[in-house]
Amino acid sequence: MVSVWCHRGVHLAQVASIRLATSRNKETIRIERCLNFTCCSSGLIVWCTVVLFKGDFCMAFKVAKSSLFAMLLRSPWWYSALIGLFFIGISLIIAGGQYVIFGVATSLPFFGIAGHAGYKQSQQPSQKRVLEVAQQVQKMRAVQIAEKIANEYIDNGYQCNVFKGNAADLELTRGYRTILLCSKRFKVGNTGIEPLKQLVAAGENIEATGYLYVALGEISATAHDYAIKNNIEIIRATKLAAFFDGKVQIE
Repeated sequence: MVSVWCHRGVHLAQVASIRLATSRNKETIRIERCLNFTCCSSGLIVWCTVVLFKGDFCMAFKVAKSSLFAMLLRSPWWYSALIGLFFIGISLIIAGGQYVIFGVATSLPFFGIAGHAGYKQSQQPSQKRVLEVAQQVQKMRAVQIAEKIANEYIDNGYQCNVFKGNAADLELTRGYRTILLCSKRFKVGNTGIEPLKQLVAAGENIEATGYLYVALGEISATAHDYAIKNNIEIIRATKLAAFFDGKVQIE
């Protein structure tokens, strides 16, 4: 009888040891997965920080205009915040919230984008201010508008020279960068592709690296696509108001 109870005791001890080991293995695996996911998310956060905040070291990194992060930066800030909350919500629903750290780690880059986009959007002029500037510029000459824009570049180390040609007004240079600025047709109701082609053709002769084109009217679809492909920044009423108020960030 004693030997039977001893055998039972040994068997129960072995079963308990196996269950304990299995439980520990599951917990170990869960912790390892959590750590791996956190490390990956931390790397993604660092990458986003490098992209979003462009210091001297970060200038070498560019975001593709068609990438998710670039689209979120151009969208209202709460788009990114909703995506971050979505990941947290999913992590709370799945597995009873055991993996909520996964959702938090995944959402951090999107909350970072939301904060950055929110800050940039808060620096934009109000709609009332945009309307005021739009009315003001109707009484101004093209050369005056060009000077207003050029002053912001001059304050950031650019040199300004009058462009000798009909396709542009001013030539802005700093180091290897050369930008052609055209405000001659800012009052035109509908801008087509031809003046943009003329601007690019003039820039090719001086090896321009970028273009600024002021247009307060409508932009045709072909002109819009051409501007994107040829690195032409079209300055509309909102951006022009930011130039007037000195709130434009110059690279």
